[in-house]
Amino acid sequence: MPERVLLFRIGDSFFSLPFSNVEEIVSTERVARREALPDNANPVGDNSEEWVFTREEWMPIGQLLAGINASSRNQVLMLRRQGRTDAYFVDQVLGIETLPKSRPLPEPARRCTDYPFSGLRIWKEHIVLELDLSRLI
Repeated sequence: MPERVLLFRIGDSFFSLPFSNVEEIVSTERVARREALPDNANPVGDNSEEWVFTREEWMPIGQLLAGINASSRNQVLMLRRQGRTDAYFVDQVLGIETLPKSRPLPEPARRCTDYPFSGLRIWKEHIVLELDLSRLI
């Protein structure tokens, strides 16, 4: 059964996740460093260096996958999971597509990684890893 997914790239790796978890895709024009936040922003309790302004509030930007860094950090994904919205840098949003359901990640590959991948799919000759947002920390 086809699924509507968001496709994006971080570094040289391609990822997908259910589009139903995407709250918003934000350009970096709305990103500010902590020291440049306006006086009415309240970053108490969060040591994030970069923040994004969306829906009338400042939100800290986290790292989606530990050890996989967005190098150009051209866009920010606002993802809804577990009843809250979090912000993450990505290098490029590739599109919103309706694609066949992802294939399960083979068991030997699953044992070799702690990353929250639930499956994989092929998109335009690229291997795309499906993220399981319920397993993100």
